[in-house]
Amino acid sequence: MAESKQIQYLNKDFDGFKQKLIEFAQVYYPDTYNDFSDTSAGMMLIEMASYIGDVLSFYGDNQVQENFLEFAKQRDSLLALAYNHGYFPQVTNAATVDVDVYQTIPATIDGGLVAPDFNYAMIVEEGAQIQSANNTEVFFYIEDKVDFTISGSGDPTDISVYSLDSNNQPK
Repeated sequence: MAESKQIQYLNKDFDGFKQKLIEFAQVYYPDTYNDFSDTSAGMMLIEMASYIGDVLSFYGDNQVQENFLEFAKQRDSLLALAYNHGYFPQVTNAATVDVDVYQTIPATIDGGLVAPDFNYAMIVEEGAQIQSANNTEVFFYIEDKVDFTISGSGDPTDISVYSLDSNNQPK
């Protein structure tokens, strides 16, 4: 397997930025600020600036890396580099489909109220396969977990009566 290499154009990190900011404060503000303990408010600001510098340095390095075919990792960068070199790959995507999942569960009577018995509610884990009804050789993979045991305002459970018993009660 090929060795993964990283290009570090700026070669800067959190500790390097922090040390340079401390040296800057010591040289230019020796009488104004001299509390470099970890708990001081000034060190909090220095560390926040170092964090920002570290993140920006990472993204700068990443942008440089994506410009080289042998180091690029993002799909769009690889395709753009291929097009620039005169290669036009056949780009395909997997088929997707929206699936409605529903379940029939028995009813229960609790305090005179009829409600679904969520003890029978199922959970379909992410990555589960669903077979196509039209072509039994085609399978679709579920990206998100389907959990009938959980209902909330962001994802309400729709409840309807499927059948009634002889006393006109849901069964």
